[in-house]
Amino acid sequence: TLAYAAARAGYGVLAEERVTVQLEPRLRLWGTPGWLHLPVDATDHFEELDGREPDLVIRGTPRIAIRAGSLDALPAMPVAQRAAVCVLAPAMEDEPMLETLGSDELQEAMIAGLDPSADLFSDSIGDAIAVLAGHGGWRLRVGSDPHRALDQINAMFDALVDA
Repeated sequence: TLAYAAARAGYGVLAEERVTVQLEPRLRLWGTPGWLHLPVDATDHFEELDGREPDLVIRGTPRIAIRAGSLDALPAMPVAQRAAVCVLAPAMEDEPMLETLGSDELQEAMIAGLDPSADLFSDSIGDAIAVLAGHGGWRLRVGSDPHRALDQINAMFDALVDA
């Protein structure tokens, strides 16, 4: 839902969940921006989804599939050559909150959030995380409203532009 809100606001969609990190000969992030899989309650937040029924079920949960790049508001972006890292976490209350993380704290958060399938890359994933977290980043505690969380993402990007 947050990726969809960000895309509607003009941010490119690199991937919904998984990104491939290339370290050599230079940093590149490769995504597969094919589809966004929204929870059914996304219809509560986005008027254009009103009346949409789930298209598929992922891990037992009904989802609405939206093709990234299919709407002008969903720019698809298969590769990026710069990165800033923001890890997502549930909000302690309903209000979203953005907090700055140092390099070590960001690395810990990234490792804690790894999918078990990341074990396939156990020989190189630590190097990729160290490079991505090298300048620190953010943790966004997401509430129930993606529009309010998007305000925090805008603040994060404003900080990047000002840096």
